[in-house]
Amino acid sequence: MKLKVTLRKLIIFILILLIVLTAVFLYLFLTRSRLLDRIPWLPASTSPPVFSHFLQEAALSSPLAIAIDPLDNIFVADFLNGRIVTFDRRGNKTGEFGEGQLTRPVGVAEMDGFLYVADLAAQSIEVFTATGHFRRTLLASGTNEQIGPFVPVSLAADRQAGLLYFSDSAGHRVVAVDREGAFRFAFGHPGSEEGAFLYPGAVTVGTGGNIYVADTNNVRVQVFSPGGRKVLRQLPAVPGEEMFALPRSLAVDAHGNLWVADSLTHRIAVFGGGKKLFEFGSLGVSEGELYFPNAIAFDQAGRLYVVERGLNRVSVFAAPAADPANLFRRLTE
Repeated sequence: MKLKVTLRKLIIFILILLIVLTAVFLYLFLTRSRLLDRIPWLPASTSPPVFSHFLQEAALSSPLAIAIDPLDNIFVADFLNGRIVTFDRRGNKTGEFGEGQLTRPVGVAEMDGFLYVADLAAQSIEVFTATGHFRRTLLASGTNEQIGPFVPVSLAADRQAGLLYFSDSAGHRVVAVDREGAFRFAFGHPGSEEGAFLYPGAVTVGTGGNIYVADTNNVRVQVFSPGGRKVLRQLPAVPGEEMFALPRSLAVDAHGNLWVADSLTHRIAVFGGGKKLFEFGSLGVSEGELYFPNAIAFDQAGRLYVVERGLNRVSVFAAPAADPANLFRRLTE
């Protein structure tokens, strides 16, 4: 008799717990809470993100790149002004630095409290503190025998592995170095076959250390295993298929989905599991419209930042909360 009572109490407790958890989940969903985006196994919504605001800086001149640190400090490479402009998570300008040390900053990446900047004109990678103090030149073209001459056009940091990646436009390759600038590996060569590049653009690191490269002039994106040893997949999967016009920038979200900024079509396409989930954006100057998007990045809250070179602005999008129906579809596929 005592066992039956205990079992009945256990069942009642489990039912109450399930009801409470369901109520909490529904509340977070209905209020579009960003907490849902912190659950890595919960698929994101397949709806386009919603425009939120612009970063408050009216004097940008051809911004080309963006980096966001773990504290959501934002760094924008202001190309023609030869500087880095910084913002807080609310979009307010907090400072600027690099004038005198930078000529044409084209790529930025943050790692361990330091900001790494690729300077196209100087053909170098410079190091600053997060507060803008110049530390040193990490690499300069032709000074490292293992790397040789290079023209850096994009930077990405793999904080877990302690590696810094840069795409070398002139060498049609991706190069990886450590925090001190020591050569680790490189991959790619000129061409259009699998594993080759033609003036590669952005590079980023995703789940498990996989490396994503915008093979810009080959009008495709290639995904490599860690170390660049193997091509895992290409977008488009069928050579010659018209999927992009000029893929310039890449970002991987908390759910492992790949976001591709296509500059010439003024849109952003989102892929999951090798399939296109959705795309958004159209040519225009109004809120939510895009004008030559050149760089994208996510902050810790899941907000999407889009650097629009054509309008000298940065648009911020707040992605919709996770979609329970999407989770059910995934589980039943």
